[in-house]
Parts: sequence; C-alpha cells; structure tokens
Amino acid sequence: MDTFTGQQRKAMIIESMLEAALQIFTAPVYVYYVPGQMKAFLDHFGYQRMAHQPRKEMFHKQVLIISTAAGAGTRSALRDLKDSMTFWGISHIYTFGRNVYGSDWDTVAGKRKAKLQKKIDRLSDKIKGKNKLVTPSLKIKTLFYAMRFMHKQFHFNPADVNYWESLGWFEKERPW
Repeated sequence: MDTFTGQQRKAMIIESMLEAALQIFTAPVYVYYVPGQMKAFLDHFGYQRMAHQPRKEMFHKQVLIISTAAGAGTRSALRDLKDSMTFWGISHIYTFGRNVYGSDWDTVAGKRKAKLQKKIDRLSDKIKGKNKLVTPSLKIKTLFYAMRFMHKQFHFNPADVNYWESLGWFEKERPW
C-alpha cells in the first residue's frame, strides 16, 4: 500500500525532474491529443510555468517528448506538450512523434520498425551531443523578460511576485 501523501509524491517527482540530465515525457495519442492523465500532470505542475513560479533549474534542462498513434494525431499531442515545456523555461525540447499504423508494437511492420530505430538512433546522438552545455534560447529569454515585466508592472499575484522578488529576478539575477 502506498504510504506517501500527495505532497510527498509531488516533491519526489520535482526532485527527480530537477536531478535528471534529460527529462523524457511520453504520451500516446487519444482522439488527436494527449491523454487525460498527461493533461492532469501538466495542470498539476502548472504553478511552475513562467507566468507563475518557474524553477531556475529548468532553464538548463533538455526534454524529449515522445508520442505515438495507431493512425494520426501525434503533431497536435506533441504541440500541447512542447508548449507546456516551453513555458516551464526549457529551451532544448526534442520531439519524436510517429504514427505507427499498428495497435501495438507487435503489429507494426518490420520495415517500419527498422526505419523508426534509425530515426531514434539519430535523435539520440543529437541529444547526447548537446548534453554538455544547455543554455536558454532567445525565445525562452524573451518569454522570461515578458513575464518579468508583467510581474513587476502589474503585481497580479502576490505569491508569484514575492517568488520572483526573492530570487532577485527583478534586479540583476537571472535563472541562467
């Protein structure tokens, strides 16, 4: 029986995400979008979006998002996940979405499996090559400054403003 509280589980997940050199998120496609469980996960960690209380460690992370579908829909599922990761401050986001045309791995054609493996190997090499120095992209920095301006000027949420202030982000400190 699980003896952890919801808060303890959440803390364990955050700790794992912050320690990981590469975060991997997978989501099979259901009716052209991410499944409800993934949407609930993203909503649960919505507080760490840049508009609220982003984790400075996320600005130095890489993420791989994998999505498969029996037929179609991987593009929209990947877009949802990539948007969330961008607003977490992650600028090195890799996606791998494939329509496998099979109900499970055993029903995927052998040629298709071989093609997928080649693409996976190439993507893996690309990710390994960038693992040394991960810095925020111009897009991420622009989003950060837009959110900084919003918090500094409008003070919408006192908890978020206090968070940004405590990290010195209204002054000279930056998460990178």
